[in-house]
Amino acid sequence: MENPITTSPFPFVIMEPVRDNPVTIDKLHEIKADTLFIQGDKEWEDLSRISEHFKQVQSIRFIIVEGADHMVTLTHPKTIVNHINLFLHKRVLE
Repeated sequence: MENPITTSPFPFVIMEPVRDNPVTIDKLHEIKADTLFIQGDKEWEDLSRISEHFKQVQSIRFIIVEGADHMVTLTHPKTIVNHINLFLHKRVLE
């Protein structure tokens, strides 16, 4: 598996990974909290692979924002806020 840190589109290494397969990936199924995972539909390939790992979370909701890339919080802030508010409001009603 390619390392997303060292294969980033930037001409420099942001940080060196401590290990190839972080132990936390193997523990995602232990997350009990409701979880919201937001990404753009023009996302880096490595985030798509990461989102596959998050399918282990028991109570997760995936949101894909059309026309957004990795900077979805900067380019689509109103959309993000709306999804977060809906997610939190749903939790309050339950």
